[in-house]
Amino acid sequence: MISKDKTLCLVDGSGYIFRAFYALPPMNRPDGTPVNAVYGFTNMMLNLIHDNCCSHMVVILDAKRKNFRNDIYPEYKANRQETPPDLIPQFPLIRAACDALNVPWLEMEGFEADDLIATYARLATEKGWHATVISADKDLMQLMTPDVSLYDPMKKKMLTQEDVKNKFGVTPDKVVDVQSLMGDSTDNIPGAAGIGPKTAAELIQKFGSLHNLLDHLDEVPQQKRREGLIRDKEQILISEKLVSLDKHAPVKPDFEPFAVHPYNTPELATFLTQNGFQSLIKRLQIHTPQPTITIPKPDKTTYVCIQHPRDLRTWAHDVQTLALYPVTLPKTDHLIGLALAKEIGNACYIPLDHKGTDDMPALDLFSADNRPMQLKPAELGDILIPILQNKKITKIGHDIKMCWHLLAQFIDKDFTCTPLTDTQLMSYDLDGTKHAHELNDIAPLYLKQQLSPTPPNDAAKSHTSFDEIPLDQATSYAAERADMTLRLCNYLTKQIENTPTNQVYTDIDLPLVSILYQMEKEGILVDQNRLRELNDLFGCRLDALTKEIYQIAGEEFNINSPAQLGVILFEKRGLSGGKRGANGHWITDVKVLETLAADNNDTLAQKVLQYRSVSKLKSTYVDALIERAEKTPRIHTTYSLTATNTGRL
Repeated sequence: MISKDKTLCLVDGSGYIFRAFYALPPMNRPDGTPVNAVYGFTNMMLNLIHDNCCSHMVVILDAKRKNFRNDIYPEYKANRQETPPDLIPQFPLIRAACDALNVPWLEMEGFEADDLIATYARLATEKGWHATVISADKDLMQLMTPDVSLYDPMKKKMLTQEDVKNKFGVTPDKVVDVQSLMGDSTDNIPGAAGIGPKTAAELIQKFGSLHNLLDHLDEVPQQKRREGLIRDKEQILISEKLVSLDKHAPVKPDFEPFAVHPYNTPELATFLTQNGFQSLIKRLQIHTPQPTITIPKPDKTTYVCIQHPRDLRTWAHDVQTLALYPVTLPKTDHLIGLALAKEIGNACYIPLDHKGTDDMPALDLFSADNRPMQLKPAELGDILIPILQNKKITKIGHDIKMCWHLLAQFIDKDFTCTPLTDTQLMSYDLDGTKHAHELNDIAPLYLKQQLSPTPPNDAAKSHTSFDEIPLDQATSYAAERADMTLRLCNYLTKQIENTPTNQVYTDIDLPLVSILYQMEKEGILVDQNRLRELNDLFGCRLDALTKEIYQIAGEEFNINSPAQLGVILFEKRGLSGGKRGANGHWITDVKVLETLAADNNDTLAQKVLQYRSVSKLKSTYVDALIERAEKTPRIHTTYSLTATNTGRL
């Protein structure tokens, strides 16, 4: 970019906004507001500030869509779609981005951003300054003069007269003439029917200017073209008014408010943090201090094993807050125990389906079948359900929805569980995908405390399953996790309460937990007859494709074998473009087959692609759903709120 003491940079902010919105995938800040355009705009502005050598800078924005051009031609831009709903709430945030970057911005009712840019470019020239327009918009090429430059921020290059000629076939001073003839379907500018950019440039080059052409239309040699220009003369003149930028918008001629100043780092840090732009914070190496939150540690922990309903009633009689930690065997939803914590350091473990072993400690209570004494579903339900349904007692879980499901299966009652708090969800809403959110991951991160390993450990190395270990070890393990869930709840609640994320957690994600629980519990009814019909249909299609593939190949082979398919394609059929993998076999993935099908028009590759698509539909979806539907007519899926930044479920 040109470096001058008196250089005014005129940033086409509207161009930045729409380029960012359509170039970037959807992004939401912590409170759910879309911010992809804000992020792209901020990032591009930071690049511009870094590269900038101008003494003065202003971002020019469009005001409302209607302006003086609509008075000239009501159909101006009438064919444009409405502003995308996700972009509308981003406009005020983009103005806030300018403020955070300490870059002045300007908009004016009745005028487009391009008109304000044209006006300031004229004023700069009259003051003896140089103006640099920051935009890739072709309409601004008409402003280029020795004192007005056009810088393309995407290509990072200063545009030249040659660039304008390549675009319009004429020099910058004739761009309006060419645009008036050719019109612009994007902005609904009529121009002359049948006149494209090449013809328009040829006409202007031959006649010297638009008005000279219109004064000598009888000299246009081609009859059809001549008649069309005569017919469309009025709308050509209207088009000229529409494409000509107004260089006399009523702006203040004072440039001093546009003087370049460094941004205020704390203010910028606040803006970036509020919008969740962690990558920009990292890029700028901005330090964002976190509040110091300490969770008091008790002098001692009391973890008890409860094997009798009487003891559970005694333990739970004064509960005001309850953290739950269910224990299941790996890869099952079979509940074998439940840990509860009612205050920091005070937790219990309730065995529900532990087995008896020969070396169980004598202190454990045993039933007649040599299994540890443990609560029955009805006994646990009688005591626990009133607590779970008590609206004055907050229930806390690390994935509270999963806790609810497990208890419902064990207790066998259709109970409600409210109010809820979810430490896993709080951690996710705070930090997203920056780290994992299991208890073992976040207890050391937030509380600086490692959890004990999962038994069986060295002290119980003869055992192979958690439901077989001594109850004192099971209690120590499970009660500690219920205790950590309660401690994390206290810590994360204070962390999240003063952030924009808090609204997402309290108003969106947490209320969704109960809704998703009911959806998962209800399940999705499957039409088993239709599934079997689809299975037969896909089976017949696979049989037909198999025969076609064998016929084209001239032999039978295992279509599902990449090695055998590679030999057929590249050795026996002699197709070009084949590559071998590390194992020495030909690569026959989808990308390779698509290339063969497109470039070589190979019928075999096309049929194999169809075969793989149908096969995947049959095996991955239809067969799997049929298998599930044979056990229950409803498919019970799981919706996760902490799986991914996009999609969420």
